[in-house]
Amino acid sequence: MLKQRSSSITRITFVASLLSLGMLFSGCTIGDVAESGGDVQQPAEQATITKKAPSNDEPQPTPSAAQPSSDATDARAGASSRSQERKRTPMGNVDLSGRTIYLDPGHAAVMQTPMTQVTDGRGGMKPCQVSGTNANDGWPEHTFNWEMAQVLRKKLEAAGATVALSRPDDTGQADCIDVRTEKENASNADVVLSLHADGAGEGNRGFHIITVADPLPGNQADKSESLATALRDAFVAASLTPSNYLGQNGIDYRADLTGLNLSTKPKVLIEFGNMRDSEDIALLQSPDGQSTFADAIVKGVAASLGS
Repeated sequence: MLKQRSSSITRITFVASLLSLGMLFSGCTIGDVAESGGDVQQPAEQATITKKAPSNDEPQPTPSAAQPSSDATDARAGASSRSQERKRTPMGNVDLSGRTIYLDPGHAAVMQTPMTQVTDGRGGMKPCQVSGTNANDGWPEHTFNWEMAQVLRKKLEAAGATVALSRPDDTGQADCIDVRTEKENASNADVVLSLHADGAGEGNRGFHIITVADPLPGNQADKSESLATALRDAFVAASLTPSNYLGQNGIDYRADLTGLNLSTKPKVLIEFGNMRDSEDIALLQSPDGQSTFADAIVKGVAASLGS
């Protein structure tokens, strides 16, 4: 801006230089024996657009699976980006406008004390929560799940979707799995995605997507299976590797997960990979890897919803 200054002492007129100011724009199963996060639920009221709350039914080591013996920044969940989320534009050819996707990043940083028991949906009882697995270097699954949820949330919103989360952060407690599911069910979610990673031995690698087996009356089993298939196909199309140790062709059916048993929504639990395998953990910790997974999920969800 141009300014003129007069000096009464020297009586000489100086013309200040024109200054240009630039603007900167800112922008588990195997390793955990609970239920693979498919049971995380969050109160419908607490939904930060989140309508799910955790429960002790989160993924833990898959019962049938044999278990061989950096601070991932929340940058992906950047709070600054939330202020811009209102302006959504479809991602590529995907338009999820008018759709609500409920994300349940499995587990939580702080466990309930004392630990209560909740229904498994089939007459049994399970712990309210489980801690989840971790990588060989100690990086916790709950943090991967949280980071993955933030990356995915941004991409879903960019495609026009409304996104709900089952927990508000990766530092505190979360709802029990039964409560998480109740909140998911009470929401207007079109689909529910429970996000997890597994904990098996080196050499066991690849993703698998879990859907309910032996469906209960309230389950939307057909839609859940279709969602699982669409996601699996999108993962494979993105050159992601199906599990070589659990499920078949990237899909697994389980009747022991509270989050799936109690669900009345199209819902699946995604195990992105094995945190104790050197190849898988490199992918899970990589921003590029997380972005690839998220892009595939957006396309898979759109395909399952016919969007």
